Amino acid sequence: MRTLLLFLFVVLLSLGWPSRVWATPPQPPDCHDETPAYLATITDPADVLEYFHSWQVQSVRVCKSGDTDVEAILQYVPPATYSSAGLKYHATVRLALQNNAISNSEQLQQLYGNYRTHIAAFENDPNIKRFIQITGFTDVDNSEVGKFQINPTGRDRLTFSIAANTVTAFIFVDPRLIKNLAAFVPIVQRIPQVAEFDQHYPIGYARFDGTRFYLYKESECPDCGDYIIFDLSQATPRVGSYRLSNKYGWETLPEIAQAHRIAEKNLLQGELSNCVIGRGDMHAYTAVNDYRGINPPDRQITVALNCDDGSHWKDVALVLHPDGTYDHLRVEFDNQAAPAPSPGSNARCTLIPFGLVAASVYVWRKRKSA
Repeated sequence: MRTLLLFLFVVLLSLGWPSRVWATPPQPPDCHDETPAYLATITDPADVLEYFHSWQVQSVRVCKSGDTDVEAILQYVPPATYSSAGLKYHATVRLALQNNAISNSEQLQQLYGNYRTHIAAFENDPNIKRFIQITGFTDVDNSEVGKFQINPTGRDRLTFSIAANTVTAFIFVDPRLIKNLAAFVPIVQRIPQVAEFDQHYPIGYARFDGTRFYLYKESECPDCGDYIIFDLSQATPRVGSYRLSNKYGWETLPEIAQAHRIAEKNLLQGELSNCVIGRGDMHAYTAVNDYRGINPPDRQITVALNCDDGSHWKDVALVLHPDGTYDHLRVEFDNQAAPAPSPGSNARCTLIPFGLVAASVYVWRKRKSA
């Protein structure tokens, strides 16, 4: 009996935790921590370590990447005298070593040979001064090569490119920063949809990544509410995608009214005569994404419907072409018609292991009686 119980335990364990029993565990990287004394063992033909003699070493981590290749990752705090604005910098310096000699000296010289000059350019940028004055943040992270980041782990954050000498990315939640969006991204002043979005909503969340500019109504859960995304990759900014409430007219986005007219005239009749364009507080949006083509592209449009006085919802979709024609008009979603999961589906998944156990017991007893 004890043998049977042990056998059943092994079977259940293998069924319940297959990844732990059979999977090969991932191999950790070949890394270890060193003391600052490790730096004295490195061959430095270009004397790049001279740049860091007055810097405070916080940690040294060494990772082996081959028989002779090693990366030494150094965490430094540069001297406080480097900053005229009273900021504290945290720099991650990566030394590529071959046969214990620094092999990326040229890159290190470009990054750290004029580090004080880079800091001065960063701190003299008007937008950096504005961001620091508004937020009060004083810690600057330089863990990513060629970039200064302020508060990279908080909600409000900003990235400054050393090479481009400008702000290249940010996330703003603070209303005082959002009020100054045009200072950080001047081109937004020429985008009429930004002004109309701001007219209807208090902007709760703004994001910029160099080629795209994002506005969200909600700050705590941006994707939960209305939003609009702009493509800034071309000389003329373009609306990329959005989800916006139908309660507003959206004069700068005429395709919304056009899609509503198409749906009402060609679809909301017969079986759908009990449906109207959703305009209340629930299920009342129009969502748009690029579909295909360029300059300008076709638009995939989804319009929310309320049916039977709001007792259930549908979504209709269509593809709108730049010349005003359309196709693929259809009901895309019906919350009453969505198939419910099979009542026995979860039960079957649960019973499969027990069926296997029962079969195992049967085989074991047959062998024992043989």
